[in-house]
Amino acid sequence: MEKQINILLVEDFDADRINIARLLERIPLTVNLQSAVDVKSAMLLLEHQAFDCVLLDYHLPSGTGDELLEYIRYHDLPTAIIMLTGNVNDSIVDECLLGGAQDFLDKGELNEKSLSHAIAFAIKRFSIEKAIRFSALHDPLTKLANRTLFEEHLEQAFLRAQRSGRLIGLVMLDVDDFKRVNDTYGHPAGDAALLGVAQRLKNASRRNDTAARIGGDEFVLLLEGLRDAADAQRIVQKILSAAQQPVNCDGNEIFIEHSIGIALSEGNSDDVDQLVRQADQALYEAKRAGKGCFRIFSGTTTKKQRKNLNTASSIS
Repeated sequence: MEKQINILLVEDFDADRINIARLLERIPLTVNLQSAVDVKSAMLLLEHQAFDCVLLDYHLPSGTGDELLEYIRYHDLPTAIIMLTGNVNDSIVDECLLGGAQDFLDKGELNEKSLSHAIAFAIKRFSIEKAIRFSALHDPLTKLANRTLFEEHLEQAFLRAQRSGRLIGLVMLDVDDFKRVNDTYGHPAGDAALLGVAQRLKNASRRNDTAARIGGDEFVLLLEGLRDAADAQRIVQKILSAAQQPVNCDGNEIFIEHSIGIALSEGNSDDVDQLVRQADQALYEAKRAGKGCFRIFSGTTTKKQRKNLNTASSIS
């Protein structure tokens, strides 16, 4: 039995939407089609359903198609994307292909054959690109984002924070006494400890957060859409609470504790590096405080707020 292909058509012009839907009914593929007329309604569908391919009009009300393209690629949604336009422009085509689209079609030249071939090609190309991209942008041991992907997401987070007015939180974490684990139990146990830390970050993070391993025992968690410093504190305390349970490290039950530094930004500065330095400084202060705790550094909180947070930053 032929596999059903789930397609999302994002097109605001009724005549074009009806024409494309009719073409999809006649192509030699089993298609389950859903439609959206703007970026917002498309995002709602993408949040709750998985699609093999998105047919995305470049010109949409309340936002252009490249905004939805950025949303899909940032959230790493597993879907191929074909951009559509009635006015092909080389610069727009280049922009969308570089942004992560698999193909770009002129709506005036669509027919059953071209549309069918484009969908099949886009899905196959996306599958290959996904495997290559995952290998290049993820840590081979933990499968978390690597430094390259983390830095890419951090840059994008600053841009979104400028638009939304919400805070960005950067959590920097390392494993306390990791060398002792390796020296005492061996490197397989050390790898198991790192996998345990990665799982803690995944469990504590939200859908839009980015967990990454950026060094040997160094991890970061990028938090977006925070209302205040307390939001970051709650997530970090989940990580510290999980540290109260041992990790099975190559047959040995070992308690793996963390030192954690937090920095916050409103995204109103182009100096992304400053946020990283602040989180690193907070991590250093956590280590000086005796490990197994967190410290917060943020220009967006008052000294009194930081003091209140820091007094609650250890879990005994």
